[in-house]
Amino acid sequence: MSEKGNIDFKDGRKYVGELEGGLPHGQGVLSDPQGARYEGMFKMGKFHGYGRLTTADGVVHLGEYKDGLFEGFGELSHPDGTVYRGQFVNGKFHGNGIITMVDGKKWVGGFVDGQMSGDGVITLPDGQQVAGTYADGKFTIKTAGEPEGNG
Repeated sequence: MSEKGNIDFKDGRKYVGELEGGLPHGQGVLSDPQGARYEGMFKMGKFHGYGRLTTADGVVHLGEYKDGLFEGFGELSHPDGTVYRGQFVNGKFHGNGIITMVDGKKWVGGFVDGQMSGDGVITLPDGQQVAGTYADGKFTIKTAGEPEGNG
């Protein structure tokens, strides 16, 4: 059964919320002296479940966590205006997602291990859309009439 309490860690972090076995477990808030803050669910001391992490430099992740890492659907936004919405696996962009970059370009498509990968569409700042494939960090434009599969 969970109890409510506070923990003051030696490194200056502070936790307020539900505890189990002396560890954050359930709903709580963890903050550090540099200004980072996590509000959400914990499981045996790790971020686990739905939560919101704001780093000291203003990066915000809102979404699902598993064993302390981003996992499942979430949104990651940077102070410069870059925003990713989509799937995470082991803390990295992985699966389907949308990334809008600070220069206004947008990629809607696949991601593997944090990198754009596979088929998708780039929307340029002027609204022009270009379909293609990312592989090994390079984008190849799909031309009209190109077959969809490997035949």
